[in-house]
Amino acid sequence: MTKALSISASLLLTMYLGTGCYNDNREDLYPATDNCDSTNVSYSSFIAPLMNASCATSACHDAATASYAIILDNYAGVQQIALNGKLLGSITHSGGFYPMPQNMPKLDDCTIAKIRNWINAGAPEN
Repeated sequence: MTKALSISASLLLTMYLGTGCYNDNREDLYPATDNCDSTNVSYSSFIAPLMNASCATSACHDAATASYAIILDNYAGVQQIALNGKLLGSITHSGGFYPMPQNMPKLDDCTIAKIRNWINAGAPEN
């Protein structure tokens, strides 16, 4: 009888431990509350206003004063650095790139996701 009790206890313990563990992931434990929609990002409604507010102001990357010959106050300039990887490298603060916006905190994850998706779509002038 002791052996049967020992087997039952072992089986019960195994079942308890086996069902008590599962693979948690961040998304399940902490669901996003900001509902970032990074699909269908357009140049005219999102990218251009962002570049004008964050990059082409303060005489940084406008056509007149273009720091490092990077012009971000028009589509052609934005498209060029978007497609060569410099825009995403800079805004994500990746190694080997100047972190942008300069002397400012990194853009929020949703904004970066929108820019990344626009670039991945070919940086269209839409």
